[in-house]
Amino acid sequence: SEMPNDSNPDTPRIVVLGNEGSGVRKSIKEIADQFICIEKSSTGPETTTDLDSLNVAIAAAIIMFKAKSSI
Repeated sequence: SEMPNDSNPDTPRIVVLGNEGSGVRKSIKEIADQFICIEKSSTGPETTTDLDSLNVAIAAAIIMFKAKSSI
């Protein structure tokens, strides 16, 4: 999914990261405005077929980097 297209850096945002087993609580999903997925690359020498998930800290870093890049 694309990052929110909002050029105002003062717009409040909350990033909620779910755990690997059960994800984000249903009550949080029901009030969320948007969901973001981090897609895994399927080509290139760095591709690892054993990669099932990302560490939550790595996922947070990727999302924050993309958010900063899109503002």
